Amino acid sequence: MNPRRHPSHRLLKAFSEGNAPPAVAMTIAVHLAHCGECTDSVSELEAAAGEALVTGQEASVAPTALSRLLARVDSDGGPEVAAGHQAETVGHLTLPPCLPKRMVGFRRWLTPDLWTAPIKTPQVDGWRTFLLHAPKGLQVPVHGHRGGELIAVLSGSFADGIRYGAGDFAESSAGSAHGLTVGEDGPCMCVIAMEGRAKWAGWARAVSMVLDV
Repeated sequence: MNPRRHPSHRLLKAFSEGNAPPAVAMTIAVHLAHCGECTDSVSELEAAAGEALVTGQEASVAPTALSRLLARVDSDGGPEVAAGHQAETVGHLTLPPCLPKRMVGFRRWLTPDLWTAPIKTPQVDGWRTFLLHAPKGLQVPVHGHRGGELIAVLSGSFADGIRYGAGDFAESSAGSAHGLTVGEDGPCMCVIAMEGRAKWAGWARAVSMVLDV
């Protein structure tokens, strides 16, 4: 993979400081598993924060950083995985090491090629994480977001005016709206972190209830 779309500096900084909610941290970790550029950026941010502590400079750490970090430690898994982790699969996809199969819940199907599965991360600050598998050519109706949405593409591609391929990272802010079209290069599977629920209209609302998105 050669990712072209990456998390913002703000997200990478929050991740490096342990300030990101577990769902956000998981989605970023999935991107890092495929992106050497962002992995290097996180290492540099961590090194800078460590140097600031050693030299006595004021480090930029949110007041809730410790509680967020402990939530990640206490969760059933997370971005850090013990050495010796064996590759596991869900459907046709080999999961990245940061996402062991035990963290993936039961799948909910609308069609044989369209399903979601929750990822077991603590729901901190209203964030949750799930896998979405969609068939090629699927058009997802325009929908709005009450909170943020982060998407790490594991396989296939989708477009919302910008094309996102395997390894890419999409970031939408609260109040934004978009429609998606899955590429013709095969099914698209993504890890999605969502803050609250998306806003759907018409028949799409019924679909979202079945898939829990």
